[in-house]
Amino acid sequence: APSNKTYAYMVLPNKTSTQVSSYAANPSSNVLRNDTNVQAVQQKTLGIIGANFWTDTLQTVGAKGDANYLSSNKKASVMVKETSTTTEVAVSDPTQANVGKIQIELNAPSGSVIEQDERVTVTQLYPKTILTVNVNGSAGASYSVTFAKPVVLAADADAYTYSESVTTNYGNDTLLAIKGTSTGTNSRHTFLKFDMSSLTGASYAKFRVYG
Repeated sequence: APSNKTYAYMVLPNKTSTQVSSYAANPSSNVLRNDTNVQAVQQKTLGIIGANFWTDTLQTVGAKGDANYLSSNKKASVMVKETSTTTEVAVSDPTQANVGKIQIELNAPSGSVIEQDERVTVTQLYPKTILTVNVNGSAGASYSVTFAKPVVLAADADAYTYSESVTTNYGNDTLLAIKGTSTGTNSRHTFLKFDMSSLTGASYAKFRVYG
């Protein structure tokens, strides 16, 4: 008899055998993980991922080309729905045994929080999204948070100025220089230009520099 094997099936109500065969040839859902620690599926048309985490150890689910797309540190049922503008995460403890919190991570940045249940605490939005859910006494209820997706703009133009060579154009340099001095000599200032015309209704912006 088979030992430690897995299988997966899908229920397609009211489908004919021909329709089932057609769906099987081009399914809109796929299994992301199916083992004793995690079972997760993705419905690509609806942009929904559902995952059951079966252990109180950190487990991850790969999706959308990212091996660490979704993770949980506790037993949990998690749903993630992405649209072109929002990401919604819903979390529950179906065991009803957790008297603490569940930490969920999405390995992607999020914009502002649009709405959240009172038991959800968002601790990080960038470079990945981290949230905790207090499930103590929740009786298996689901709690959710909705994020706006961030709009990332690259600089259209950049340059720096050098106090000792004010007539030199450094716009074609591959590096940007910043240097402050107490006397003001040998100082360098960097300038960046962004085209904001594609943004509508933005409430705030964050500027991040990596080096």
